[in-house]
Amino acid sequence: MAISSGGVVTFSQNTVGAGGMDLLLSTSISSATANQEYSSTYINSTYDNYKIDYALVPATDDVHLYAYFAVAGTIATANYQFQVSSFDNDGLSDDSDPQIKLNRYSFGSASGEGVAGIIHLLNLNSTSRPATLIHNNFGIKSNGGVTGNVGGGGFNESQLAAVNGFRLKFSSGNIASGYVNLYGIRK
Repeated sequence: MAISSGGVVTFSQNTVGAGGMDLLLSTSISSATANQEYSSTYINSTYDNYKIDYALVPATDDVHLYAYFAVAGTIATANYQFQVSSFDNDGLSDDSDPQIKLNRYSFGSASGEGVAGIIHLLNLNSTSRPATLIHNNFGIKSNGGVTGNVGGGGFNESQLAAVNGFRLKFSSGNIASGYVNLYGIRK
């Protein structure tokens, strides 16, 4: 450990002991991309739990943000359960969906619109508990309204094998711009 004359502390090795997070990847999106995806390079047995923070603007208006898990390197498009509630207490849930929906109401793509939030991924290496997602986000709608969302989801098939990938994607169109940071939570 070194402390500079300005008071900045630098560690030459990872800290040992309780908890902490490691920034695994910081992605800045400045040109349209279909999705933000993490392969087994980042989602693997090194960490059981992950945190993602993001701010994204869709290329098209009136969209929702979806999440997917991957098993054996393949993104699954079935067997998800989710529940999402907006801050106005209006909820939406499904117990057999092709994705996890992360917002109750759609949001926009114009200047000043989009969605920002935090996702916590749990149990990704467990074969006895389902991979679980807990999230909180805030979207700006195309009519000038706002929507805050809180919810969670699970992937039933993950009880059979560890999850080794994750994807964020809009319900239609590309991600036009934004950022996504992926952190591994130390065991």
